[in-house]
Amino acid sequence: MGPWVCRVGTWRLHKGMNMGFFDSIKKATGIGLTPFEAYERAFEKGVLLGPEKYDEAAQMFWEAADKADEDGDQNVSTKGRVNARLYGFISGGSIEHLRELGAALGTVSEVEVIGSRTETMPTETLIQEVAARVAEADLEGVSSSDHAGRSAGHKEAAAAFKKFFNGDLITYKYQPAPAHNENAQARFFYHSGMASWHDALSVANRSPTSAGEEMSKALNSFRQCSDDNWGGKCQQWLERYRLKRTCWVCDREYQGATLHFDNYSAQITPYALEVLEKLGHDMSSVDASGSVVLCRPCASVVRGVADIIATQRAGEVRQELTQAMEQMQSQLVSMMSRLESRISSLETRMAFKR
Repeated sequence: MGPWVCRVGTWRLHKGMNMGFFDSIKKATGIGLTPFEAYERAFEKGVLLGPEKYDEAAQMFWEAADKADEDGDQNVSTKGRVNARLYGFISGGSIEHLRELGAALGTVSEVEVIGSRTETMPTETLIQEVAARVAEADLEGVSSSDHAGRSAGHKEAAAAFKKFFNGDLITYKYQPAPAHNENAQARFFYHSGMASWHDALSVANRSPTSAGEEMSKALNSFRQCSDDNWGGKCQQWLERYRLKRTCWVCDREYQGATLHFDNYSAQITPYALEVLEKLGHDMSSVDASGSVVLCRPCASVVRGVADIIATQRAGEVRQELTQAMEQMQSQLVSMMSRLESRISSLETRMAFKR
């Protein structure tokens, strides 16, 4: 093999090394890549390195989509924007990414499995999950005291999860809710329970019977998703709400402890209990330890009268204090005047002696 052949071989080797070097530079910086290469780079330099790199992957998918738009590559542009929004949401939880993701997913039939480059999944279930998450996000703008609005929102979310009732959840692994992140079934029952909870509270002031029925539905739904926290709240509410007592003042029976009636401090003697028992009074509305039951209307009258008396008394006390303060201020001014006079007299005497 002559010198010329050696020089050609060396040139080819150097050329190959240079090409490999420049390819590495392009992948590292993203400069000079084709749209498809930029799309691949988002996986290699982002997705495949783990969840802590998903935010960077989202940015690289945007860059790939922008390059594809410039080159007219609709396929890479569409897939790049879908993945940019998907990884943008699961890394940051932005509701805007979530809303845009729902629309973007409708443009493709499948997408890469989160964390993978080669495995794909149909977008249908993910589209349904995103729609359900948007319904949940919309609930954040509804006041907790707006029971009708909260109920409607939870019913909408429950209906959205019901569409893929047996499906496992995908994005909740990365952006979890406080509970029930395993499957759509659990979230369906959770939202159904919350809807019934707010339905019960919305009718509690009108119909104890209807409120009890709705709260029972809520309890059953929370049991279906093994939510001991909310299930316990429902059970306690039902136990209180099913109680009936006779009002001490108006002698009418009311249902619903802490809502339609409550216990108020009172002086109860054994003689009082004896008299009430002889009269056939409902003894459950009297507690020998020192309380009686008042219904909400009667209690509101008592509180109203008490507030008037308290306001009047507070005004009297304020007036007394004002008078006392004025008197003290007058005395203080007088004392200061006498003190200044004595000091002046003392200074005059000292000056005279000098």
